[in-house]
Amino acid sequence: MNLVSPRAIAIIGAGPRGLSTLERLVAQLDPARDHVTIHLIDPHPPGGRVWQAGQNANLLMNTTAGDATLYLDETVETRHPRPPGLDLYTWAQHIDEHVAAELIDAGLRAEIAALRPVTSVSRRLYGIYLGWAFTEISSRIPDGCRVVVVPHSATRLRRTVQAEVVSLSNGEELMVDAVVLAVGHTDAEHSIEVQNAISAARQGDWLYVPPGQPAEQDWSAVAPGENVIVRGLGLNFFDTMAMLTLARGGRFVARGESRLEYLPSGQEPVIWAGSRRGVPFKAKAIVEERLPAQVRRYPDGHALQQLWVLRGRLDFDSDIWPWIRKEALWQAALVELGDGDPVAVADLTRSFDAEAGSRTPDLDKVRADFGLELHFDPERSADPLGGKEFGSVEDLSGWTRAWVEEDLDQARRAILSPVKEGDRAIGSARAWVFPLASYGGLPGTSYRRRFEGWYAGYANSLAGGPPALRLAQLAALIEAGVVRMLGAGLRVSVDEQGPLASSASLPGVEIRGSVLVEARLADSDITRTTNPLLRSLLDEGRCRPYRLPSLDGSTQDASGFEVTEKPFHLVEADGQASGRVFAIGIPVGPHVGTSFTAFARSNSVFLRQTDAVAEAALKLTRG
Repeated sequence: MNLVSPRAIAIIGAGPRGLSTLERLVAQLDPARDHVTIHLIDPHPPGGRVWQAGQNANLLMNTTAGDATLYLDETVETRHPRPPGLDLYTWAQHIDEHVAAELIDAGLRAEIAALRPVTSVSRRLYGIYLGWAFTEISSRIPDGCRVVVVPHSATRLRRTVQAEVVSLSNGEELMVDAVVLAVGHTDAEHSIEVQNAISAARQGDWLYVPPGQPAEQDWSAVAPGENVIVRGLGLNFFDTMAMLTLARGGRFVARGESRLEYLPSGQEPVIWAGSRRGVPFKAKAIVEERLPAQVRRYPDGHALQQLWVLRGRLDFDSDIWPWIRKEALWQAALVELGDGDPVAVADLTRSFDAEAGSRTPDLDKVRADFGLELHFDPERSADPLGGKEFGSVEDLSGWTRAWVEEDLDQARRAILSPVKEGDRAIGSARAWVFPLASYGGLPGTSYRRRFEGWYAGYANSLAGGPPALRLAQLAALIEAGVVRMLGAGLRVSVDEQGPLASSASLPGVEIRGSVLVEARLADSDITRTTNPLLRSLLDEGRCRPYRLPSLDGSTQDASGFEVTEKPFHLVEADGQASGRVFAIGIPVGPHVGTSFTAFARSNSVFLRQTDAVAEAALKLTRG
C-alpha cells in the first residue's frame, strides 16, 4: 500500500476535461497556504485514450484550430486567475518553440502550414497540443505543490473518515482529499443486438466491427472489394470512410474550384452506407474566419424566464420547438431579404414580433409581402428523405450526391445562405435549450422521445457537423462508386451468411455484405459499464444512474451518473451527495451536452464547469 497523506487531489482521466481541471487547480493554488499534490491518473497520459498523438493522421477532430483551447480567455466568467494560454491555432503557428522537433514529422508540418483558424485539425495534432498544454500547466505549479502523473487505471474508490482512497491497477493506493472523475467515453457490455451480431459473425466467418473508437478498430481485417455495410452516417462514419480509402492509399484531387475526384488505390472495399435519416451530417460553413455569433431574438429574455418557471412541466413539441422554429425562420428570412432596405428589415421583424409568443406568421403572407421564396423548412431539413422512395441504389446514390453538393454550395455561401443561417439558428438554440432541459427541466417522456430522440441529434448534426472537406470527399466517393447509399430507415439483419441490409428508401432492395460496421461509439450507459472503477462505484452504492422524472411521478433511466448541480458532486445510491467525489463530462446524466469541448471566445460552459470543480476540490484540501 502506498498511501499518500491528504492535501491531495486525484483527477481520474487525462483527456481535455482532466487537463482543464488541472489547469484550473494550478491557477487557483495559493502559494502562501497551499501544499497540494495533484495526481493525474490515466493509462494514456497526457491527452487520454481518444487523443493519442500516435494515431492515424486521417482522423480529424471536429473542432476548428482557432476554437480548440484549454485556457480561459476574457469571455469566460470566473472569479479566479486566468493565466494566459494559447489556443491550438496560435500554438501551432510557432510549433518549434513549443514541441521537440522529433515529434513533428513531415505530415504534421504540412498540416500546420495549411492551417487556418477555421480548419479542422487531425486528432494527433490535438493530442500533441494537449501534451504541450500539460507541460506548460505543470511548469506553473507553485513551490510546495506538485503534479504527479500516474500512468495506470483507477479501479476503486474507498471512503475513510477523512479521505478517499484510490486503488490503482498496479496494486498501489493513493489517499486524497478529493476525486474528480473526468473519465470520458468508456467501454460497456454489448447490447443484445450487438451480442447477436458478434455471435453470427463468429459462426459464419464474416467480419463484425462493433461500436467503438475508430482509431482502435482493426481496419486491416477488411479486405479490398468486400461489401461493407456501414450503419450510421454521423461523425464516426467519416472516420470509417477515411480509414477505408485515404488510409489505404487513395487520393482526392481537385477538379475545378468546388469538386474533388477520387483516385482509388485498388485496396478499397465497397461501402454501403445508411442510417435512420439516410443522409450525412451537414457541412460546416466554408469561411476564412470565424462566423459572427447570431443575435437571438426568440425567445427573448422574458419568454425564456417564463420557460424556466415551467421547468419540470414543459413539453418539447409545444413549449420549446415552436420557439426554435420561429427563430430559425426569422434568421433565414432576414438573410434572404438582405440588409439593403432597413425599413423592409424592420417590417419583416415586426411581422414576426406581432405573432404572440412562439407563434410564427403565415409564411405565404411573408413570402408575398416581402417578395421572398423562403424555401427553408426546419422540419424538412431534419428529414430530407422522408417519404422518398427510389427504384435503384444508383438513383438513391445520385440523389444523395446532389444533396451533398447542394449542401456544399450553401456552405460556401455561409452567412449569405438562408438555409445555413436557419440551420445555424437551430444548432445555436442548444445554448438555451440544453440548460433548460437539464436536471429534469423536461419530463421523461418528452425528453426521451423528442428532445434526446430527435432534437439533440438533429441540432448537433447542424452545429457540430464535419468539415466541408469530408462532404466533398463523400461526393467524390459516391461518384467513383466506392460509396453506395442505402438511405433512410436502414434495417440490418444478421445470420451466418452475413449482414443483410434494406431500407425504407429502397423498397424491395436487399444488400448482402461480408462486413458490418457500427459507425458509432459504445453507449455511455453506466449500468452496463465494463470500466472497473465505474463498475465498483455502481456495485458499492457510491453512485447511481440518473433517472428522468416524469409528470406522473415515474422515472426513466438516463444512462449516466447522477450529479448535483454545480460543482457536480456525485450522488450516491441513497440520494446523498458525495462530499469528496465530483464528476464532469461523459458519462454524466443530468446535464446535457457532456461531449462538448471547450470553445475559445465563447464563455465556454466546459471551462466554467472545470473552474467550479477545481474550486470545490481545492477547498477540501484547505480543511
